[in-house]
Amino acid sequence: MIRMENIRKWYNANTKHEVRAVEEVNLTIAKNSFVVLKGPSGSGKTTLLNIIGTLDRPTTGKVFINEEEITAFSDIALSVLRREKIGFIFQDFMLIPRLPSWENVSYPLIPVGIGTKERFKRAKTLLDMMDLGERVTHTPEELSGGQQQRVAIARALINNPGIIIADEPTSNIDEETCVKLMNTLIELKNRGATIVVAAHDPRFKEIADETFTMRNGRLQ
Repeated sequence: MIRMENIRKWYNANTKHEVRAVEEVNLTIAKNSFVVLKGPSGSGKTTLLNIIGTLDRPTTGKVFINEEEITAFSDIALSVLRREKIGFIFQDFMLIPRLPSWENVSYPLIPVGIGTKERFKRAKTLLDMMDLGERVTHTPEELSGGQQQRVAIARALINNPGIIIADEPTSNIDEETCVKLMNTLIELKNRGATIVVAAHDPRFKEIADETFTMRNGRLQ
C-alpha cells in the first residue's frame, strides 16, 4: 500500500540551523495493516507521518502509494490523492471554529461538489456512529475535548479512505474516548483500511500488526 525509499527530510539545509528530521528511512506498509510509530518527542514521527500523508514532501527519496510514485506529483494532484484516499486524525483535532459539527465532518466533501442535503446525511450517519447524534449543530466551542476528537474521527472517515493516518490521537482525550477510538480503528482495519499511527500510548502496540521506533530521525 505504502512504500518509502531512502527518505530524508531536512529543514534549513546547509545552514547553521539545519535540522535533519528524518534520515534514510526505508519502510513498506502492507495493505490492510495496522502500523504504529513510537519514539520520544522530536524523533521524527510526525514528520514521517506528514510525508506518508502527502502533507509534506521529502528532501530526498521516493514515496509510493499503490505502487505509484507520488513524490513528483503536483500540489493539485496530491490534494486530490488526499481527498480521495487518505483520512487524517490530528492530535489537536483541527476543527474549524464556529462551524457546526456536521459541517466540520462534511467539509472535505465540498470540493467534490456534493450538495448540502447529502453532506448532512453522511455527516449525521458518522456522528451517530460516534454517539454524537445530538451534537450535530454544536460548534467545537460547545464540545468537550473527547467530543471534538470524535468529530475529528468522523471527518477522517467521511471520504471512506483506504488509508487512515493518526498523530497522537489519544493524547488530548479521556479514557472512554480512547477506548472508542481504538475500537474504531480496529473496525476500520477489519473493513480493509490501512492504519498508520504515531503514538506514545502503549496500548497501540497491543493492537498493531507492526511497531517501529524512531530515534533521531531514523527508523528502528
